[in-house]
Amino acid sequence: VEDMMTSDEWTRATFVRDPKGRALSSYLMLRPTMDTRELKRVVRMAKRGVFTNESVLQEMLYDRDVGPMQVVNCCIKRNDMDANWKVLCLDHVLKFEGFLDAIDNPRSKFTTAEAIVGNKLSLGDIFTPEALRNSPGCWDAHWAPLSHWRLEPKFYVALNFVGHLETARRDIRRLLEKLSSDAWEKFGASGWGKYGNESMFESSSTVNHASKKASAQLHEYYTSKDIEERVDKIYEDDYENEHLSLWRVPIGEVESFYNT
Repeated sequence: VEDMMTSDEWTRATFVRDPKGRALSSYLMLRPTMDTRELKRVVRMAKRGVFTNESVLQEMLYDRDVGPMQVVNCCIKRNDMDANWKVLCLDHVLKFEGFLDAIDNPRSKFTTAEAIVGNKLSLGDIFTPEALRNSPGCWDAHWAPLSHWRLEPKFYVALNFVGHLETARRDIRRLLEKLSSDAWEKFGASGWGKYGNESMFESSSTVNHASKKASAQLHEYYTSKDIEERVDKIYEDDYENEHLSLWRVPIGEVESFYNT
């Protein structure tokens, strides 16, 4: 790996996504899918502190299909909290701003769900958004800043191509043409897609979910400047990493910004 990341014989490329879109995509993809009426009933009970053991969580999470568990684990693996606290936390993280409370980290160091289990957190007996916001940020590769995990810090300087998911169709062509004058025609211009009659990334779901649909959703969830600024702060290390070529771009302007 050391040779690959330092030798002039290799081209070291990576693709990145605008942090605001990446945070929202993680939330939309990984938030739990719970029966709203049932959850409201359980939340009303939790506010009265009626749950004395974890059986309610067993019923809510494991006896039903609630979808992905990554966001759920940000609440239930804070294991010094009682069941009432965890239920109220789950209700909170179903909202985008509640999700940001869970992943934000005031100490600038993210904490894995497993590490949370090992470090008894004292967040108070009664759930509050402030308590969650001021605790270690919940870690998952889907939403954690790239600077914290994608490469060893010493290797970022070795990158000689950075593409953006929002402009991937253009950037993959630039990358291949950088490798050789005929690489795009040989490997990228055709042979892709379901029927092999498309260019690389022309209809890729990975790329498409970062473009048109995502753009409309950004305006739906980023309803204030405060939310934008908060996400900018969560991903500050990525913005400050000069090798990732990420900029604090206003909502709705990402694709046009990186296309220029």
